[in-house]
Amino acid sequence: MDEIEKQVVELTGPFVERMRQDLFRPFEIRDFRMYVVLKLGWEAADWGMEVDAALLERFNANYDLVRAPLGQGWEFIWEDEPPE
Repeated sequence: MDEIEKQVVELTGPFVERMRQDLFRPFEIRDFRMYVVLKLGWEAADWGMEVDAALLERFNANYDLVRAPLGQGWEFIWEDEPPE
């Protein structure tokens, strides 16, 4: 990966922290792509399969965001039931 692609992968942490402000809003990779555009510019959002794989691994390993596009929101953060 080149330097820009590494920066894209590193933006996953700040992105997730920002999205936690609305715990029940599901989001998808396209939301992350727009976040990258705002932070790094349009060129950075044109990543290849290597970055896609790294993003899925990072989201899945650290935050389990694979569930989010299915509309499950952030329920996986809590072990039992989410607070009311």
